[in-house]
Amino acid sequence: MPVALTAVVTTLIVSAVIIIFMDFNDEYGKDDVWHGQETAEIEMIAEEDELSEESSLDENTTETTEELESVEETIPEMYAESQKESEDEYAFAEMELEKRLLYFITHSDSEYFTEEALEGFDAEMCRLARNGIYARRGRMFYDKELQSYFEQYDWYVPAIAPDDFEETMLNSYEIENRDLIVEYEKNMNDKSDEGTMPFGGVS
Repeated sequence: MPVALTAVVTTLIVSAVIIIFMDFNDEYGKDDVWHGQETAEIEMIAEEDELSEESSLDENTTETTEELESVEETIPEMYAESQKESEDEYAFAEMELEKRLLYFITHSDSEYFTEEALEGFDAEMCRLARNGIYARRGRMFYDKELQSYFEQYDWYVPAIAPDDFEETMLNSYEIENRDLIVEYEKNMNDKSDEGTMPFGGVS
């Protein structure tokens, strides 16, 4: 091959290699730029997600704090309402017991009662029921509290001194109901291991 032709071929080959290298370099450079943009976008998205999560956490924390504060404010109100309901229920129960006590006293001279009529009565109510039988007959009381209690009712007419009252003034209903109360009181005392009350009409 002539030297001149060889030189031309060599020059063409070198030129082709240079052109191929330059094209490859351009493409690689473009890829680097594209990869750089993609990385930047991914980082931006990650930052946005992180900020969104932080914002969401802050909102949830704020909502939870507000809910806790609301609950703390509500608890005293709920307690007060519950306390009032309990007091109302207790007052209602007391009124019902008082009604039953008065019914027992005012009907003790004409109706035979059973222990069911005394259910729920404490020692003081039994004492009032028992002495109420005598109060219905006009007996007066040495005990000032008893005297004051019965004087609030129109049906009580204090006319007989304690020393002048006789058991024979009671009818069969009253005697039976008095004995029922005494037995009920005895059972109450036996259950509480406080002994028994002495049998008697008034105390």
